[in-house]
Amino acid sequence: VPVAVMALAPCLAVSSWVFFGGTATIIVRATADDTPTVSQEIANWFLAHRRPGDNLYVLCDSPAIYADAHQDPGVAYLWYPEFYLGPHAHERLVAYLTNAATAPRFIAQIQTPVACDPTGQVAGILAKSYVKVTITPTTILQRRP
Repeated sequence: VPVAVMALAPCLAVSSWVFFGGTATIIVRATADDTPTVSQEIANWFLAHRRPGDNLYVLCDSPAIYADAHQDPGVAYLWYPEFYLGPHAHERLVAYLTNAATAPRFIAQIQTPVACDPTGQVAGILAKSYVKVTITPTTILQRRP
């Protein structure tokens, strides 16, 4: 199976559930999701606090925040299932978070570090290199100087 197909599989599975799920759960899928509101609140916070050159990483979830914040994602894998299935996803995330030249100044902690990385490596990086600066309602972390 080509790598591109494997990388797209989680997206296709979720999309299938959203678009073709049974009528019994359509209301839940359509109305119970507060992600757009939360995404906009985080993007607004970032836009109000960013300085030139600052970047934002959304921890394994809610890629719409990047569009709302006019920010490109720092890694290719945007949803936590992709970190389990994507080729070298874990290694790329760790490299991104530990590289002083590319590490994000801010992290919106939408998912817990353990949901993204059950090995605990990401949680260790965040504990060592970041400090909590606000909750909007999501925890925002800022890189230590």
